Amino acid sequence: MGCGGFTGDEMCGHYIEVDGPGSEAEVLQALDRLVDPDSTEVTEHCPPLVTLRGGRTIVFVDIAPDPDGPVLLAVGDLDDNDDARAEAAEAICATLSAQTTWRLRCSADTEGDVVSLRWAC
Repeated sequence: MGCGGFTGDEMCGHYIEVDGPGSEAEVLQALDRLVDPDSTEVTEHCPPLVTLRGGRTIVFVDIAPDPDGPVLLAVGDLDDNDDARAEAAEAICATLSAQTTWRLRCSADTEGDVVSLRWAC
């Protein structure tokens, strides 16, 4: 996961595929309003980046180029803290499922394999 220029290397991630938002701005506004991140950064060369936990837990917002394509929220932790990453992903999933009409599908990397999670989202 991740933009190598920001993190310096790959890291394990939790993923939330979001079906329903109409634009990148809509997703970023919802995350800003509902998750209360430390910061949100939008640059030319990477997907938008939302930071949590003092900047140690990161969420890349990857929007498909086609109008109704899915959005992928890729949650990672710069300290490789699996618990912090899982807690952040579960909180984001629970919040978005409770506060939006978006459909969510969640998964996680486990030693290079993607494993489905059974979250209530």
